[in-house]
Amino acid sequence: MTERRRYTFKIYATPAQDMAMRDIKGACQRLYNAMLEQRRFAYKHRGVSVSRWDQERALKRLRAELPEYKAVHSHVLQGVAKRLDLAFGSFFRRVKAGETPGYPRFKSFH
Repeated sequence: MTERRRYTFKIYATPAQDMAMRDIKGACQRLYNAMLEQRRFAYKHRGVSVSRWDQERALKRLRAELPEYKAVHSHVLQGVAKRLDLAFGSFFRRVKAGETPGYPRFKSFH
C-alpha cells in the first residue's frame, strides 16, 4: 500500500508576479463573461446552442487577435471554457431533476 502526503506551500509573489497573476485572472474573467454572453445571444436570437468545443476552437483565433490573451497559457483558457460548460451542465441537470435551477452568472473581478 502506498502512502500519500500532501504539502502546502505559501506563495510569496513579487509585485511584478502579483500584477501578472491579476492580469491573467482579469483576462479569464472577461473571457468567461464573453463566452457566457455568446451562449445567451446564440440561444436567444438564433435558437442554437454553442458547445464548449465550439468555444475552444475559437480560442486560437482569439489569442491571435487580442494580445491580452496571448500571454495566458492555452490550457488556462480551455479551463475557462470547461468551467462554463460545467456550470451549464449543472444548470440543465437541476432543470431536468425539477430542482430550482440557477442560471450561470456573470463573474465580477474581486
